[in-house]
Amino acid sequence: MDRVPADRLETNRLFFVTISTAHRNPVFADSAAAQAAVETMAFYAQRGQAPLIAYVVMPDHLHALVYPRSQLTISRWVGQIKSYTTHRIGIGPFWQEGCWTEIVLHDRFLQQKLVYVHENPVRTGLAESPHSYLWSSAAEYRSESFRIVTPFWKIALDGSPGTCGG
Repeated sequence: MDRVPADRLETNRLFFVTISTAHRNPVFADSAAAQAAVETMAFYAQRGQAPLIAYVVMPDHLHALVYPRSQLTISRWVGQIKSYTTHRIGIGPFWQEGCWTEIVLHDRFLQQKLVYVHENPVRTGLAESPHSYLWSSAAEYRSESFRIVTPFWKIALDGSPGTCGG
């Protein structure tokens, strides 16, 4: 059995996560599939189990800044996102094994990843502006109408609620 890296067993930390489809298959080019991925992440965010700070669903991967709480580790969150999205889309397993995770410890890194997530569709030619891309949290930040995401200034990087520290 493979050993799980220690950081993937942590909870109450902010993570930058990338989850890709196998062979970079553009599963999420289909709007219903992209919507299923967003709704799955929103389900955990709205229950308070894993607040989303930002997200983008690209044709062949997704990025999220996510804050799993309580007993929900980042590994479990990723597994549940993969499982429930696959079930909702109704096609066989399409995810690449594993994922990429980084713990966000500093405001500068958080800001860098927030911009990276929201600019991704623009960099790849899928949108003219971050807020015009449907499968991203950029429009929520622009309008300050937060339906799915928790704005970054409401999460402290030390694991406690509140604003980000230094």
